[in-house]
Amino acid sequence: MKTTMILPDPLLQKAKSFARKRGTNMTRLMEDALRQYLAAESAPKRKSSWSIEPVGKGGFVSAEFEGNWSKMRDALYGEKV
Repeated sequence: MKTTMILPDPLLQKAKSFARKRGTNMTRLMEDALRQYLAAESAPKRKSSWSIEPVGKGGFVSAEFEGNWSKMRDALYGEKV
């Protein structure tokens, strides 16, 4: 299928240069780029692997902040204004 694309001149020049260096043409470059983009978009998203470790009395808050919400808020968001 044939189509028309409107690209900014600097992007087009960079793409043409890239294609020349790779020994390919713009059609093949655009096909490959679009396939790669679509594959990445449809791939399942990997969840980040992190965990919260308990501290203090077996909870998730250090003894310094235990039950002291205003002190915890100030530590997280800065001093109260």
